[in-house]
Amino acid sequence: MKKAILILNNNQIYRGKGFGATGCFFGELVFNTAMTGYMEAITDPSYAGQILTFTYPLIGNYGISRKWGESPKIYPVAIVVSELNNDHYHRDAHDSLENLLAAHHIGGIAGIDTRSIVNFLRNHGCIPAVLSVYEQEGRDFVKAISTQKKIIINEKGGNTVALIDYGAKESIVQELIKENLKVVIYPSTVKAKEILSDNPQGIILSNGPGDPVALPYAISTIRALLKTTIPIFGICLGHQLMALADGGETYKLKFGHRGLNHPVLDIKSQKAFFTSQNHGYAVKAESLSKNWETLFININDGTVEGFIHRNKPFFSVQFHPEANPGPHDTTFLFKQFKALL
Repeated sequence: MKKAILILNNNQIYRGKGFGATGCFFGELVFNTAMTGYMEAITDPSYAGQILTFTYPLIGNYGISRKWGESPKIYPVAIVVSELNNDHYHRDAHDSLENLLAAHHIGGIAGIDTRSIVNFLRNHGCIPAVLSVYEQEGRDFVKAISTQKKIIINEKGGNTVALIDYGAKESIVQELIKENLKVVIYPSTVKAKEILSDNPQGIILSNGPGDPVALPYAISTIRALLKTTIPIFGICLGHQLMALADGGETYKLKFGHRGLNHPVLDIKSQKAFFTSQNHGYAVKAESLSKNWETLFININDGTVEGFIHRNKPFFSVQFHPEANPGPHDTTFLFKQFKALL
């Protein structure tokens, strides 16, 4: 489900359901009072650069057809409607209005009081506005930021470590170099077969953004890697993906953990460490199988901050042991990982 926010330049804000394309759209906010003809309106070149508000309350009910267009392009940068109907019906219709807008990278907002907007524009005139359509949960942010090709770092290092890049921080690479490891960085979409064919002595699952459930290709690769006995170290998003790959579950935190002073407790030693954290999701402790035991918990809210496999050389942490600028309390985890190689 997309969400959207419309902001007028007088600071009036409208929140509603998003549709069409995601992104930010800027333009002059105008309105159209026709009761039909939304297809003709959005293909009218005179609406170029504008955010078009429809006063008629129901838009999209008869779908779209090329027969009704004034041109092959869509000209408003975005549209505003009271109610969007995607259950269209017309003998000439071949698709929904939302699909057409998404294909042309046009945003939309629905479920807001368009009467209020029109009354304001009638009294004050057309004004600039911005519409943001967003889809935070369930969206893949990783593919766009991951490396697109295999990269080799510190080629003359000792043991070879495969680093799957879901948005890896440079500090992770630097910590591995400090341990004199050869680092081979792979795209987020890499298959387990490719990694295993390079015969690495260890595997790092990196940090990264967004909802881990939105990365089925990564979960599939890790699931295959968990069938091996190659040491695996997951960090942040990598920690969450490892849990999902072994049948665990994740959930969205109310406001996430972001900062440099998050305290975690080492279950075995009962020592506390300050850690750097940057994530909005966490692993459900009760969803992990009996093959895993908890390594760390968050002292503030009790969430799982790390776990380790009981029989294989796999472990992961939710925080950032490579923290930069710090704290550096948990950089020893890289040495522990190296000792497994």
